[in-house]
Amino acid sequence: MMKLAFLSQSKCISNREIILPSSKSISNRVLIIRALSKHSFEIKALSDAKDTVMLDKLLNNLTSVMNSGDGGTTFRFLLAYLCTLSSSHTLTGSDAFCKRPVNTLVEALRDLGANIEYTRTEGMPPLQILPSNLRGGDVYVDASLSSQFISALMMIAPSLPGGLHIHFSKNAVSTPYLQMTSILMQYFGVSVSIDDFGIRIPEAVYQTRDYEVEADWSAAGFWYAWIACADSGSKLFLKCLKRSGLQGDELAVKLFDKIGVKTNILDNGVEIVKQNRMSDNFVHADFISCPDLAQPFISALCGLRLKAHCTGLQTLIHKETNRLAALQIELEKTGAEIEITSSELFIHGYANHTMPLVFDTYHDHRMAMCLSPLVQRFSEITIRDPDVVVKSYPTYWEQLSMVCRVQMSSN
Repeated sequence: MMKLAFLSQSKCISNREIILPSSKSISNRVLIIRALSKHSFEIKALSDAKDTVMLDKLLNNLTSVMNSGDGGTTFRFLLAYLCTLSSSHTLTGSDAFCKRPVNTLVEALRDLGANIEYTRTEGMPPLQILPSNLRGGDVYVDASLSSQFISALMMIAPSLPGGLHIHFSKNAVSTPYLQMTSILMQYFGVSVSIDDFGIRIPEAVYQTRDYEVEADWSAAGFWYAWIACADSGSKLFLKCLKRSGLQGDELAVKLFDKIGVKTNILDNGVEIVKQNRMSDNFVHADFISCPDLAQPFISALCGLRLKAHCTGLQTLIHKETNRLAALQIELEKTGAEIEITSSELFIHGYANHTMPLVFDTYHDHRMAMCLSPLVQRFSEITIRDPDVVVKSYPTYWEQLSMVCRVQMSSN
């Protein structure tokens, strides 16, 4: 039975206070660092996202067979961590995740002495991880595929004899996430040196310190898209959000300014305000450093009927779904004339939209959330399988109900 979310436009609502989730990306890294430190410490405001809850549960219950669901960081971070242990484990994921390649990380771990076997399909989960003696030294990694592979190696590096020198065989993508990992490791007492060619991390011991997770800028991106599609003068307050420099998706401030969203940094959060529409109806945006902002931004472009050229999208084809293809299929329902390549998206113009507007989510939490702001432009929309938001933002529909009508149903 398919669950549906029926969204309908309500009167212009302003000055609403939005409660964002804690950062999933930060939470998952701190959980791994705590496990590697061998000593417990308090993590305040830990994310309640499904991926984080799953990782926390697995780290506290290391069984012979472990299923990480469909979480990318959950699986990849856990894989590297399990290779540091002296026990055997089978690590698997959801059916969809087991179709996503992990060979880049597996080969790097094997180069460091890990004993890993594919149990079903070469290059794909499930994996059998056997006891081994990891060593430090030099490792070469294709950094153009996923920053999560690199972050997984970075976090185990201090536990390796002699530390680790990660060489990039290709240019790195999503580098702000590598900086996030570096900053967190340094908070816990480990030195990290990053340049364009690689990363050096010495052998060290993580220090035990309590940590408080900040609000999530990736989640904030969907509210930026909401204000972008709203009437001039509309505003929302994103409680507890701050510009600490830790999250790459703080780029939302500059990115959404292109389409009329002004950001006011306040003591206890961030206020976002819709300004008058800019005169230029063509937008260029590059997402190489902030791929998680691509979906809400491109959806907002279609709501505003703007032409655009979006670049730096190559990692989107390897996510929960092929996000580039999914965006094209769903946003063409709004009348958008979209062309995609392996790393770019063009919006050439607009025709009449289909009625009624019913959007698919492809088991992808970000697809569900990025399409919701379009209700402001098309009065009524339906979103299939809305519960996928639990992966990163479990209270999203509850929060959205403050600015539009949300009705859940099953058919």
